[in-house]
Amino acid sequence: MPTNTTATLAKQIETRILMLRGQRVILDADLSALYGV
Repeated sequence: MPTNTTATLAKQIETRILMLRGQRVILDADLSALYGV
């Protein structure tokens, strides 16, 4: 995977990570969107 695409994907994931009670979490709706389900 080209570096540009990797950086873009990493940024998309980072924006979906939330802090909840001191833990980093990704909501199930965000995971399904990332995987295209």
